[in-house]
Amino acid sequence: MYNKDNTNNYKSASDVIHQTGVKIHKKNFSKYLNGEQIESINNNILYIHDSEFFDITLNCCSISLRDIFNDGLIVNGVKYQKPTNLFEIFSQLNIFIVNLSNEISGGITLANFDYELANLIDELNIKFPKYDELYNHIHSFFCQINSSNSRFGNQSAYVTLTVGIVYNENQAIVCKGVLEALLKGCGKNLPFIFPNVIFRVKKGINKNKNDKFNTLYDLSLKTTSSQMNPTYILADSKMNMDIDPLHLHIVGCRSRLLKTLNGDNYGVGRTNIGSVSINLVRMALDSKNLDDFYKNLKYQMELSCQILIKKQDILKSISLENSPLLKYNNLLYPFNGNIDNILNEASLAIGFIGCAEMAQILKPNSSIEKEYALINVILSTMKNICEELSKKYNKIVTLIGSSGEKISYYFYKNDKNKNAKIYNSKFKKGYYTNSFHIPVDKLVNIIEKLSLEGKNHELCNGGGISYVEISYNKNNLEGFKDIINLAELRHINYLGFNFQKNVCAKCGNSVEGEICDNCQSEKIIKIRRVSGYLGYLNSFSLGKKIEESLRVKHTDIIKR
Repeated sequence: MYNKDNTNNYKSASDVIHQTGVKIHKKNFSKYLNGEQIESINNNILYIHDSEFFDITLNCCSISLRDIFNDGLIVNGVKYQKPTNLFEIFSQLNIFIVNLSNEISGGITLANFDYELANLIDELNIKFPKYDELYNHIHSFFCQINSSNSRFGNQSAYVTLTVGIVYNENQAIVCKGVLEALLKGCGKNLPFIFPNVIFRVKKGINKNKNDKFNTLYDLSLKTTSSQMNPTYILADSKMNMDIDPLHLHIVGCRSRLLKTLNGDNYGVGRTNIGSVSINLVRMALDSKNLDDFYKNLKYQMELSCQILIKKQDILKSISLENSPLLKYNNLLYPFNGNIDNILNEASLAIGFIGCAEMAQILKPNSSIEKEYALINVILSTMKNICEELSKKYNKIVTLIGSSGEKISYYFYKNDKNKNAKIYNSKFKKGYYTNSFHIPVDKLVNIIEKLSLEGKNHELCNGGGISYVEISYNKNNLEGFKDIINLAELRHINYLGFNFQKNVCAKCGNSVEGEICDNCQSEKIIKIRRVSGYLGYLNSFSLGKKIEESLRVKHTDIIKR
């Protein structure tokens, strides 16, 4: 049976070969682990993400666009001349994306895309193009990302662009081109699935009406209200306000790759070794009391860290030979070509899933406020353990709120098989809740949701996201601003807006039900956000399909 672990997989001949290879490799990777680590994996407590790449390559990375072309791009031993026009920039960039997406197991973030593209054009002595030319290149680039299926032959490249922090008119024009290309989409009212575009909201640059580039903020909200993209980094929130916004990025679906070994904040050219997620629900069920839970939690986090250090050591031993683009183009911090130094600066992410269900077990029959008070204490403990592990091993160990696209159902299914009686009575939904999120079927308003989740963002220094489920509304941009302001005050780092994006496949009309009002067609394309990215609902994993069907709106967009 074909096992869809990822929403954006596309069935193809090469995909069949890839999936066969995954099954073979997963049987062998455990040779690197000790008995305790294998036991925790077999007991459904730990999960190694992208385990088929354990001894092969890195996970996600952020890339400087200007660094790609710094000395002439090298691909498969071929060195390209520096671009002399916009066409050559985007042609080489497409080649780069296709190749890099096959070298790493995670997502690719082009950091400060607007800022860096404008500066690159200037540095290469290329005449800045007319807007229509620039826009057409950007839109074509987006089309190629979505149609190449370069990633192991079965996926589009997982590309993210961070935009919005601009300081001159040319940078702002590039940002406008990105947003308007995203707004147009890929035809017939359909949004681009990739790239995921992240707009950073920052007072003094774009947030306030008197800010020079405030029109870009308005355009980003207009685009989000139509296409559910971009998402938003709140650069003035508590955990971001003292950081240079040019270093604030999301890598992959939510990774925050920022801290260096010496404690600085540097967000460009960063990568992570990988991620291991902990099944908090299983741990809560297995614990006799809260003290027992904490004792086991520390033990499992130690095992998780050791697993990631083992992977880090393996990648050092093979000297990134499976990632020649990153290696020979010197694209990773600290940009000195020393593989040991580069991998020492890579993050080791310890993740988790099922906070909501864990709290229900450890604190039964409590209010959601008391449940989230406990969650906050437990995540604070987990962050402290990460800091202890960082000092113990001289590593960058971070806490991440796992996306759970696969494990929300995988962990649940395996736990239920071990104790069906408990699961049939306690957990009837058929999946575990992502990260520290409030369950999607919980009737809470926006303020309650942001207040309860916001306390955990700063604890997840390796990344986290909050979503707000809203009604489809293209005209209330002030409502979107109100929600972003609320989120900022409640310490949210990264925010996404979810709504039901239904499009008639025949005429492109936006549809609320199952039949198009315009042409009466029943062929409706349904796009939703899953685990940080957009995807087609019919391609969701089983657990995510169940979750999507239960989502309730936290409230309609705040009306004025």
